[in-house]
Amino acid sequence: MKLVDVIKKMPGKKGKIRRNGRVQPNERVDTQMQKQIRLAEIIDQAIFKKTGKTSATRYQVSDLRWFLEHQTAEFSNSRRYDYFLVIKRASIHLKKWQNWENHLQGSWTNREGEKRKPGIGGRKMITA
Repeated sequence: MKLVDVIKKMPGKKGKIRRNGRVQPNERVDTQMQKQIRLAEIIDQAIFKKTGKTSATRYQVSDLRWFLEHQTAEFSNSRRYDYFLVIKRASIHLKKWQNWENHLQGSWTNREGEKRKPGIGGRKMITA
């Protein structure tokens, strides 16, 4: 199973349901899914050229980190973040994210290109 197949199998938003019960396609969601599939294909091709691995279930965290560090080095922070999200989403689906999260941290984990520790960011918890 390639990374592309993992992304295609994942559940996503299907569209808005109108009052008459018909589903209205959500073009933005479809475009985002197509973009993620396109990025997953690029990741698959690069890792195949380097390692010969054809299955996302055989990928190691070092393969994905190599891709993020070397193959996306010349890209903008925003584009690197898009690749990171595809990898994150697929690894969550493959139930590997919990083990891989710390190893995949880098400047690509947000659109600004700042390196953050796992779990840092978002809303701050207020404790009494």
